[in-house]
Amino acid sequence: MKARITFFFFVVCILAFFHVSAQTNNDLLITWHANNFVPVDFSGKAIPTNGNIVDVSVELLVNKKIQNISGATISWFVDSTFFNKGVGMKEFSFPVTKVGRSSHSVRAVVQTKTTKYEGLVSIPVFNPITVIENKNPTGIVSSGDQVNLRILPYFFNIVSQSDILVSWKINNETRSDVRDSALTLNIGSPKTDAQRTMTIEAFVQNINNKIESAKEKITLLIH
Repeated sequence: MKARITFFFFVVCILAFFHVSAQTNNDLLITWHANNFVPVDFSGKAIPTNGNIVDVSVELLVNKKIQNISGATISWFVDSTFFNKGVGMKEFSFPVTKVGRSSHSVRAVVQTKTTKYEGLVSIPVFNPITVIENKNPTGIVSSGDQVNLRILPYFFNIVSQSDILVSWKINNETRSDVRDSALTLNIGSPKTDAQRTMTIEAFVQNINNKIESAKEKITLLIH
């Protein structure tokens, strides 16, 4: 749970830095949506990753009221390069070509019969992330405990969690008997002080794109 809370605040900080949930400029409101995977109970905004398709839309606001721009000519630019235009083209989609820890800038130009409006939004690009969910937030366990862990992938270009391949390592040893996103550990009795620390690492890959991957590591302390 602690890892999920930390991750949620991490996403919030990224979005706040880029001011990306929506941005107004000269009465234009530009919003975007990333078509990638997040767990069903994730309440944040999905951040685009390389290869993702992003949907962008624009609205014209006058005195805080949405205007009809179905007859306006709307031009779209991605990173200062012309992408597309058309009458009433309030929405368009573009592929993410950049890699993690960067951004795409999207500009909309709306030409009505009398006025030209322009708006710009910066859309962050990140790498896929995986979180190991442990319902024990302290990471402290006892001999005889059963620990249930599961993988939560974020921002992968997949349809469902069945589209990922998971491999687990316990203290740097691969668990070849476990290939799914859940892992159950039965905690034994440590014989040495070194055995009181258990490191669990998960490596996650997109089945359809092995380059798209992420890994996460947590530590359990046995007392």
